[in-house]
Parts: sequence; C-alpha cells; structure tokens
Amino acid sequence: MSIYFGNTGLIELKRKADHAAYPSMEPADVSVPKRRFTTSIEANQVFIIGDEIEIKRTDQNEDKSFKNLQLVKDHDYPDWKGFISIDELGGIRLYNKFSDAITSKRTTALELVEPTETQNLRIKTRNTAWRCLARVKNFDFTTEREQINTTVLKENFRTQYDAGLISGQGTLDCFWEHKPSLCENGYGNINLTEFPVYLAQLCIRLVQGADFWGRFFIYKGDQANNVQSVWYEADCIVNDCTVNVPADGVVEASINFLTSGKVSLRTGYPPLELLNEDGSLVLQEDTDPIFVGVQDE
Repeated sequence: MSIYFGNTGLIELKRKADHAAYPSMEPADVSVPKRRFTTSIEANQVFIIGDEIEIKRTDQNEDKSFKNLQLVKDHDYPDWKGFISIDELGGIRLYNKFSDAITSKRTTALELVEPTETQNLRIKTRNTAWRCLARVKNFDFTTEREQINTTVLKENFRTQYDAGLISGQGTLDCFWEHKPSLCENGYGNINLTEFPVYLAQLCIRLVQGADFWGRFFIYKGDQANNVQSVWYEADCIVNDCTVNVPADGVVEASINFLTSGKVSLRTGYPPLELLNEDGSLVLQEDTDPIFVGVQDE
C-alpha cells in the first residue's frame, strides 16, 4: 500500500499561447531614453509581466516581404521574440530574460530606436514552458460527471455522451508572492517559477482571458530513480481570487478555478521540455518544443 504526504505534491502552470493582438505604433509612442513604448491597445489588459511574446511587423514592401521592425536597437528583422514588462499606464519594456522582465528595471531593458513611420504590429504570446507555482499552501481538485440530455442526438453521438461529461473545479491556497525567489520542491531555477500574483492577474484580465493549463500533482515522483508521478491535467479558468491581509499574520491568496476542457488523471513521467539557460524553449524546425523523457499513460 502506498501512502502519500502533501509535501510530495505540487502545481505546474503553463500560460496560454494562442492569443494575439494587432495594434499600431506611432513614432511618438517610443521613448528611447526610458527604453519604453506604448501601442494602440491597452497592453496591461492583454499581457502580463513576464509574458514571452513575439512582436512582428505586418506592413509589407512592394515585393510582398515584411518590413523590418523598427523598435529594438541593432535588430533588423521583421519580428522579435522575448519577455516583456508592463507598468500601470500600459508602457512596455523588452527583455531577453524572464528574470529581468519580472524585476522590470530600466537598466536591464533592451535599448530601443525611434521609428521613422507608423507601424502595424502583431503581438502574440509565446509562453510554452511549464512553471511550478511557488508558495502553495494546499490545493484541492474535484471532478464530477455532468448528466446531459441525449434524446435529441443521433445514435453515434448518444453513445459517446450518454454517460455525461467530466468537469472539474478546485481551490488553490497560496502564501502571497509577487517577486522572484526560489521555488519549493527542488525547482531552484527562477526561470521555471510562477507566483500567486499571476493567477490574481488572470482573474481581472479583460481581453486574453483568465485561462491556463494546469498540472496538479498528487505525488511528484523521480524519473531518475524510476518512481512514477500521479497528477491531474486540465485546461482551467480562474473565476475567483481572494487575498486575505491579516494585521498579525501572513498575507495569503485563495484562488478558485474551473476546468474548461478534458480532465485527465495520469500516472507515469511528465514530459520535460528542453530549455535554454534563459528559460526559453529549444524548438524543432516546426517550432514544436523538444521533449525529454517518456510519459506513460
């Protein structure tokens, strides 16, 4: 008989990467001394500090090729990819490293150039790495089967849905954290750490939505020693976030979420994505990540 303790579990999050915005940017929107720029969209309602994004210029030359992006100093290509920081007024700074983006210092931001013309842009999130959620106090994950009326469906669909649909919900209780520090459970790499403030920010986003991919580990094994893990995996939506600020205690956050798709209870070895030193993914030629290890179902 196997007995598990709560300290062997953890939560991993992956930010959604299928959202894009198409703003315009005037030359006056770029402040070279401040290494800061704005666009026609409210960036702080679409993106979050630490997001990995791709900025691509959509204006074309006469030969139908894309014009070079006039934004980052010494970068003469139509697109740029890296990490962003956003202030309260929607101003954006660009960084090569995730750890620099979340500290948001001007001195470590990339130098900019002043554009010579108005540019049409496509800004798309590229957050495809799993990050562990720091400072988790406890969590619960509930699954239930929803009964649906199948009398109006044809036979092949009725057979598929007759048993109902699986849905899930849960609660995360975390010690409040919004700045970089080492994560628990052996995740010492700052580039693989997420913070409770991220889930609070998701709850108030208007454009991109309060969604994320989640892995909820009941038991985190050790692949090197052939010890398998047990975890739930699902698409989730944050629907409530409560921050408790006691006068004589630790500030805590309680986040409620719902699943928005298939819920899986898995055992085996979670696939590991191969990362660069800065935390970015090592990609294949088709832009898919390279995975390390084999997962059992």
